[in-house]
Amino acid sequence: MSSFTLWVDGYVQEKRQIRILDGNGIDYDIDVGWHMVKQNSKMIENGKYISKICLGAVQCSNEGYTAYKIDIRPKSTLALIKKQLKAVCVRCHSLSLEHIGCLARVNFKFEGFHCTMIHQHNHTYKAYDLIHAPRMALARFREHMLQHPAEEPLGLIAGTSPISQTALVSVDNIHPYFSHQGRVKYHRGSVLQATGQKSSGLKSDENAFS
Repeated sequence: MSSFTLWVDGYVQEKRQIRILDGNGIDYDIDVGWHMVKQNSKMIENGKYISKICLGAVQCSNEGYTAYKIDIRPKSTLALIKKQLKAVCVRCHSLSLEHIGCLARVNFKFEGFHCTMIHQHNHTYKAYDLIHAPRMALARFREHMLQHPAEEPLGLIAGTSPISQTALVSVDNIHPYFSHQGRVKYHRGSVLQATGQKSSGLKSDENAFS
């Protein structure tokens, strides 16, 4: 199943085909970029229904710093967001974080071999940086790396190759998450190490993206 469009706003409806795995399992990706939490899940005729609500964003309220009103990804629950607000802003080092609520919601309806996504309402904040790649994007990146194991991070991003007569497609086309050199370097190393082509030299996920 291909991923749904990320960072949609307002009313948007999309339909994707579910991929059937060996053993009758299914593969699907319901990431839409925004950080959401499950509100309801129930079985329906010929399928399943999942409803999610947006958790909003966290912003710095200190007008004297460049971090003012920059949207930050919230934690995964309201309880964790409350703890997040008690921490100092990493940019201005003051207790200035506030939670921006949001009314947007997304409904997913699984019927037969398809999943329909219905996004409703506008978000009250802008898209924030992704800290993890969607699962389907990681799978496509892995396939790309296995086809081009000799390519370096910069070449993978630029879509160029030092190998004569080799045409590459930029990994940024897989997902904008892979426009960051540190991320590409980390995930490239992970793929090569997992396939026995590289044994060491990986940084932690967090440090690689800074």
